[in-house]
Amino acid sequence: MGSDATSDFLRRYRYTKGYGAVAEKSQSSFGWQGDQAVLGPYPAAAVTEDASTAGAVRTAPPRVPLSEIQKALAGLREQVAEVDWLAFDFEAPPEPPRYVVSGLFERGTVNIVSSDTGAGKTWLSLSLIAAALGETEWLGHSVEARRVLAIDEENPSAVIRARLRALGATNQQVEALRYSSRQGVSLGDANWNRWLLEQAVEHSTDVILVDTAMAATNIEDVNNNSEAVAIYKGLRAIAEEADLAVVLFHHHRKSQAGQPRGGGQAMMGGRQWAGQADAHITLSKKAGDGGEEQSGDGYAAFNVELRVEKLRNGIEPPPEEIQVATRNEDGCLLTATVVSLGAVAREPSKTEALAFKMREALTESGPLKIGMLAKRLDEDKHSGTWNRAREHALKAGLIEQTGGGVYRAAPERPEV
Repeated sequence: MGSDATSDFLRRYRYTKGYGAVAEKSQSSFGWQGDQAVLGPYPAAAVTEDASTAGAVRTAPPRVPLSEIQKALAGLREQVAEVDWLAFDFEAPPEPPRYVVSGLFERGTVNIVSSDTGAGKTWLSLSLIAAALGETEWLGHSVEARRVLAIDEENPSAVIRARLRALGATNQQVEALRYSSRQGVSLGDANWNRWLLEQAVEHSTDVILVDTAMAATNIEDVNNNSEAVAIYKGLRAIAEEADLAVVLFHHHRKSQAGQPRGGGQAMMGGRQWAGQADAHITLSKKAGDGGEEQSGDGYAAFNVELRVEKLRNGIEPPPEEIQVATRNEDGCLLTATVVSLGAVAREPSKTEALAFKMREALTESGPLKIGMLAKRLDEDKHSGTWNRAREHALKAGLIEQTGGGVYRAAPERPEV
């Protein structure tokens, strides 16, 4: 479009939209932001009727120098297309992770903790706050975070105060904590995201905790992956700009027969709630009685299983058993602890059990071909279970393959 044509277009563009209040979003590629940036605020004195009224009489807009229009348009294009490219120095020593919780949550990341209802999401969140304020470890992990901002749209303030007090928080620590309880925060909305960034910077925040993803965001359809991605994009921008970690807390869907319960598949909503997370932790109730324990003196405890489903470095620690213990008196919560009881003891899978049997059989008999080994164990060498077990045994170092398709037990039983 030539210079005169551009100027004429913009004059007509402004004239046809009307003056006064900011117009509705235009169908033009500029949009109302472009209209305002290019031509400045609409002069209220220039309107004689409501611009939306048919046949409104308007005065002619003042002529804007073309150079100013081009300058403004160039600025808009730069804003739309601006990208910060990575700088590389492959000769520099590797940079260590900058954790707020060692081995789990890094600065500049958005992470998620998902759990069954009643499995202790809020207890986990509050125990992390208490550890940060008290400069202590959290479930065996060192905590580098000192200043915390929490957005809680699920729990009443009385519950939060009582639990934090029971976990050991003191008045000397309150300056390092900003906690919002049921204030109608709706993250994902541009204004709320801007507010959160301002609060985080003002508070010099190390970690933001959001309880829960459903209650504290403007998500309309939890199954919509595009909406989940948009929520993460907004929070990731905050995490990077303020150099902090964000931890979302989210529900698992109700258990149904035949439905997978592992990892992100148990989490309510679309797969991108797990896919976009830098780290994903799950909490689940123990099978059977749930590990609950009570006594007549007000003591109660329950155990849950904590799994690290995903870390960006690909390392997945073994599942842990977590115990939440409380002591009450006359209905008042006095003390509470959230501790790790160590790795969860579990029975080996069918594949693992068969792999160990392969090693035991080869230890007794000496080297065998795969067909003879399968016959000795009364297994079908063509079955999927047999092949998976053989691959596991080789990978775990339980057995070795020699020439001619012969297998033998590994010299020493490894730690598996």
